[in-house]
Parts: sequence; structure tokens; C-alpha cells
Amino acid sequence: MLGPMLTLTLATSLAVLVAGGGPLLPPRPLAVVRVPDEPGAIVLPNGAPTLQALAADLDADGAPEVVRLVGGDNGAAWIEAWADGADGWRLMTAPALAVPGRAGQAELAFVGRPVRLLLRRADGQDRVTLVRQPDFAEPDDPEECCLLLDDLILAGNSIRLAPVADPGPVADTVHAIDLDGDGTDELLVTYFLSPLNDASSLTEARVFRWAEDHFAEPTVTRLPVGSGSTPFILGDSDGIPGDEAGFISSSALDALFRISLGPGDTLITEDSGLIVDDALAVPLSGTRRGVALLTPRLGLVVLPWARGDPPGVAIAAQPMQRARLIGVVEIGGNPQLLVHRTDPDGLHVRDLPDLVPTVVTEPIRSSQAAATLRNGPLVPYIGPLPGGGLHGEFAAIIDGRLLPAPVLNDPSAPAGAFAGGRPVGLVGRDRAWLATLQGAIGVPVLEPAGGRLDPLNIGPGSAVAIAPLDVVTTPEGNGGAYDPAIQGGILLADGVIGVNSEGFVAEVRAPPGSHVYLPGQQPETPEVVVVDEDGALDVAVALPGGVTADAAAPVMMTVVTPAGHAYTSSWSLLLVDGPPDIRAQAETTFGSTQVIVAGRAAPYAVVAVGGTVVAVDEEGRFSTSVDLPPWPTAVTVTARDPLGNEADLLVSGVGIVDYRGLPWLPIALVILGGIAVALFVRVPKTRSATRSVGDDAILEEIDPAEPP
Repeated sequence: MLGPMLTLTLATSLAVLVAGGGPLLPPRPLAVVRVPDEPGAIVLPNGAPTLQALAADLDADGAPEVVRLVGGDNGAAWIEAWADGADGWRLMTAPALAVPGRAGQAELAFVGRPVRLLLRRADGQDRVTLVRQPDFAEPDDPEECCLLLDDLILAGNSIRLAPVADPGPVADTVHAIDLDGDGTDELLVTYFLSPLNDASSLTEARVFRWAEDHFAEPTVTRLPVGSGSTPFILGDSDGIPGDEAGFISSSALDALFRISLGPGDTLITEDSGLIVDDALAVPLSGTRRGVALLTPRLGLVVLPWARGDPPGVAIAAQPMQRARLIGVVEIGGNPQLLVHRTDPDGLHVRDLPDLVPTVVTEPIRSSQAAATLRNGPLVPYIGPLPGGGLHGEFAAIIDGRLLPAPVLNDPSAPAGAFAGGRPVGLVGRDRAWLATLQGAIGVPVLEPAGGRLDPLNIGPGSAVAIAPLDVVTTPEGNGGAYDPAIQGGILLADGVIGVNSEGFVAEVRAPPGSHVYLPGQQPETPEVVVVDEDGALDVAVALPGGVTADAAAPVMMTVVTPAGHAYTSSWSLLLVDGPPDIRAQAETTFGSTQVIVAGRAAPYAVVAVGGTVVAVDEEGRFSTSVDLPPWPTAVTVTARDPLGNEADLLVSGVGIVDYRGLPWLPIALVILGGIAVALFVRVPKTRSATRSVGDDAILEEIDPAEPP
């Protein structure tokens, strides 16, 4: 993908050579040459890597803030809260220390241990809980210690950590889930008992119930679901108030188990008897609830599952493999099931419960920008929008599409591809901004409602960006095709650039804070650099493996903006490790000292004849005249490419007339013939005269008898 900005800008270093020379190749308008500006979009400052971010209304004013966990020195971690104020986004209070660094023995217990933020609802308000799991256990302790739960409390100009539970045994997962439907979330904590990944092993589950300002002592239930599989929030699948959790147990051949709250906060386990790839609670009709399943044998299935009973007869089924259940949205007042299919790619929107598509009859295809990224490590985001849409309703961003559209009842609206990142949620006044976590590549993304408790990994260039929603829902220009100017490249053919062993430099011009992703040493881990505040960044693109002078290799660069838009540049590189081709000859204009030197060189080369740069056309042809004397004189023809490779050719010419090329043998024969004729004409001719007796010229007979 090459276009008008492929200017081969080594011209700066070649200024002397090209002065007065011919023009470069004409521009070809193929793609966006500069990533468009994004008014209002910002990246939260301080330069520290972001470990996790979520949207939460800490001060209960109806405008969610951005709460993030950032890394500090020596393994420390800090909590920040950012609010939408009259003067823009600002820190609400001084940051709070979440994890101390390696300052002492006690602090070492936190280093490399699990830590995360958890968003939950209590008494109709958002609460953010800091979950930590330091290692305070002695070597001979039978159990590891400890699981620590602290709520974030705004206190004047600071954030205070308030313990909300006594330290308890360690856990493998933690989720905030409203098991009883009273509007206040319980905590579901699980611990995998040994041996792991064994169907006969149990998983220990603890239910923490909120009581005024803290959690009561948990109720413990051992679940017969195998050990080692992470639970997920299934939703309300049986019509009884409260959500259920689910297990797709890898140790039990991917069998689906449902977990619901029973008497005394004990947990009830129900085995569906079904092997599934994905499961989601869905509405059926009226107040009836059921489940949508993706199964290896039947594909997509919708069926009822009353509590205490086995799953009922399927209401509807459709063959569908290699798919994922996203959620349920309302479009035109009707509940619609979102199913994303990867082969063939597309978002299927199905009416519930019969799966007959009436509102959206054809699959919604990904945006062009998202489709370009499909097979790379920088995949587009596919999943729910945390916290929902403008009014809290379920919403999703899938392959560059926002569902449902924020206005009217349109099925979808354009959105950024969110490559290398993920949406955090709608924040600020009127929820008019979207926060995004950038640099979430190759690391597990922490869901606000919970998940596994693992040590945190930092993504490349991880940061939080905030952009107006109307900017986010503006599609990428020209499908996200980006064609920056480059330095150190030669346009050899359409889409093919010649480079030397050092690669080339791309002149990226993009909104400040944009992330630029390049191929890394490992295919699944791209390298990342960040665009400075001036919006300009020169990016060195290294030569990919496998490229030679005879075999080209592809390379891709992607620019992801603060609003989540993805712009991709693709090149095919060929190694140029020798001088450019050049041919030339001299032709004398008869009777003139002006000799024409003409020939052909590589189209990208700068050609100089006798030290003077001459024009080269699109096919590399050139022609100029030089003043030469009437004897053979050498003229130097030089071709130099933008990489510094140079070829010299000596051409000999003669002014007035180039006698060297005349047919001298015929000319010599003609001259000799002429000379012979001239000599023949100039020699005197003799004639015979009449003779008479007595003429001395007449021979007479001599008588030998007579004396002489």
C-alpha cells in the first residue's frame, strides 16, 4: 500500500546531487497519508504503565470516573482516580499505595503476587475493591496466606484503603456476582483442590455476603465440578431472582455445570449432562429464562433449564461452529442474541428464542480496518462494552462495530477496531466519553467483575486513553489504510519497496499518544512506540527475516489512536544491495559540437551526465547534450539511488562528426579507386606517327660488307 507520501525522502542527504535534476515519481493517491486528528482525545499522563483500569462512579454523582492501577518503582503499584471536571480530566485525589515495593521483608511478600481491582454493586452504588494476595505464610503452614480485601474510600484529598474482610486463605478466582438478586453483589471465591485438572477433584467455593460496611464470614461449599477450571458469570438462566455462575470443566470433558445460591448461602451444583464450548443465560418469553449454548454436536442451541431439572428440549437450533456467544441486546424493542463466528467471519444477530433473524437478516461484517488485522497478533476487540451503553444497557464492540447504535434502533454503528487494546467503559458527565486500555497485547485482560487471581503482567506501552464517544464512533478514513512518508526506501513496483540491510524509516504523523506497533522478534509480541505530544514520530522499520535481493518479504505497521482507530501500512520489501542498472551511448549531431548522451537507468535513480543531473522519466529513460571537441572524449554517466548505491559508466563522444563510426573499409576502397582514376587521367598518352624512308626513326637494313 503505497501512495502520495512515498517521497523517498533521502533527498535531504542528496540535495547537492539532485539540485537542478528531474522530478521524482508522480504521487498516487491510494491511502490516508496522515492519521486524522481526534479532537478532545487524551492519554492520561505520568508515564507509568497501567496494570488495570475500570470505570466506576466512586463519588456517586452519576458521572463514572476512571480508576486505574499503575506500576511504580521497585515493584510498587498505585491507585489513581480520574474525574471529568470543568477544566477537563484531572486526578481526583493523590494516588494511593496499593502494593509496596521491595523496601523491606514485609513488602517482599507482595512482590510478584496477585493484585487486581474488582468492581461491584452494594446498596445501589459502585464500589471498587482492591484484591491482594501476598505471601505471609510460614514454610510449615498448612495453608498459604492471605487473601486481602480493601475498599477504595474517597477521603478529602486522598484515597483510603478500608479493610472489608478479615485476611483469609488464598484463592484462585474471585467474582462479584448478585447471586440472590437483591441488587448487592456477593463475592464468589474459588480454590482448586489437588490434584488439579482431575474430574474427581473438588473445587472449594466461598460466598462472601455484604453486611452494611463489610463482608461477613464466608460460607464454604465444595463443588463437584472437577478442579482447575475458572468459573464465569452465566446470568439468570432459571427465572429465579439472582444470577448463576457456570463451569465448563476441562477436567470433565467440557461438561457444563450451573452453580446457584441455596439455603444458608450454600451453593447448589447442577450438571447439565451437555458438552459445550460456550454458554449464556438468555430470555425466552415473558419472564421465562433459559440458556444459549454452543455445542460441538448441535451447534447453536436455545433451551429452557429450570432449577432442579435437567435441561429441556431445544426450542431452536442452528448449525454453527467456531463461534462465540457475546450477549443479548435490544434492537427495535426485541431481544437479539449476538454470536460472533470466525469461519466464515461475521456477527450473527438472532431473534430469541427461535433464532430466526428478522431484524438483522445478514451477518454484520467487520470493518475494513478490523479485517486487515484479522490474522495478525494485533487483533481487533470482540466483546462486551464494560458497564453497558449510554443508559447502562448491554452493548458490545465487535470488529469495529458498536451494537446497538447509540441513536435510534440501528443494529450497529461504526467504531474503532481497538487493536491492541480494549474498552474500559463509558465515563464522565453524561457518559459521553469512552476510556480505553491501550497496549493490552499478550497479557490476560482483567475483567471488572473478576476472574483469575494471577500475578499481573504489563502490556507494551500500556496506558489509558479517553476520547469523546462521537469521535470513537467515527470510522477510520479509507478503511484504515495508512501510507506515511518513508526515508531510505525505493519504489520498485506497486507495493514493493527496495531497502538496504538497515531497513527504512516511516514518518508517522498521528494524534499524540497513538501507539505504533511493529513486528517484534516473536510473531505474537509486536514492538510498540508511542507518538510524542507534537504528533510526529520517525519509526525505524527493520528488515524482516527471509528478505533477499530475489525474494520479497511483507512487513506491517499499525497505528492505534487514543480513540481506538487502527490505521495499517503494509509493504513488501526487497533487498537492494548493489548499484542501480545503467546504460548509455553518445550520438554526434553532424556539424555541431553538441553530442547527445542518452540511455536508461533504474527509474528511482538520480542520473548525472558529466556531473550535471538530468531528468529521468517513469521508465528510467534520460537524454541530454554535452559540448565535446572533435576528437574522442570520455563522459562520465553516474546513477545513484536513494540508498547510496552508485554506478559509473564512461561514454566516449566526438564533436562535429563522429568519424569513429564510419565504414572505413568501403571508404578506403572508394578513396583508393579515386586516386587510381586520378593518376590514370594525369599520365601523358603516346600516339603512332607515319614514317618515311630516310626518316631516322625508320630502321634500315645494314649491309655487313660495308664498313661502318
